Amino acid sequence: MMQFKNAVFTANGSIDMEINHPVYGWIPFTATPLDLEPLSVELFNLAKTSAAPCGPVVPPVVYPPLPRSVFWLAALAVGVTKAGILSRIESLPDGADKERKRITIEETLQYRREDPYLSELALEAGITSEQLDALWLWAANGG
Repeated sequence: MMQFKNAVFTANGSIDMEINHPVYGWIPFTATPLDLEPLSVELFNLAKTSAAPCGPVVPPVVYPPLPRSVFWLAALAVGVTKAGILSRIESLPDGADKERKRITIEETLQYRREDPYLSELALEAGITSEQLDALWLWAANGG
């Protein structure tokens, strides 16, 4: 029988644990009750009475797209202006990267939080990813 420790139920009903592998030592393992691998089913059945309950499931944060005006008003609230960003872009060497950034700023009708150019521009403006997340949600909820 394989040893296990730190068994915890997951949100989908399987059990995460560590098993004492004969070659690799203690390694992470997920046991499920309907697995085709007999060891997984055996470990699930052994651990199900002692496994810790699943912690609270935290839904992922959804960052809705922001209309252009909402985006720039939120930026203004933290001292970032469209003119300042465009000025910074204009100082970049000519090329595709400069043009992509300019188009992103000038032509986008709705900004999306996951846009990598937007994240890069925010960092260049001194805004961390965490600050941008908070600012985005603040703007999306009416500022």
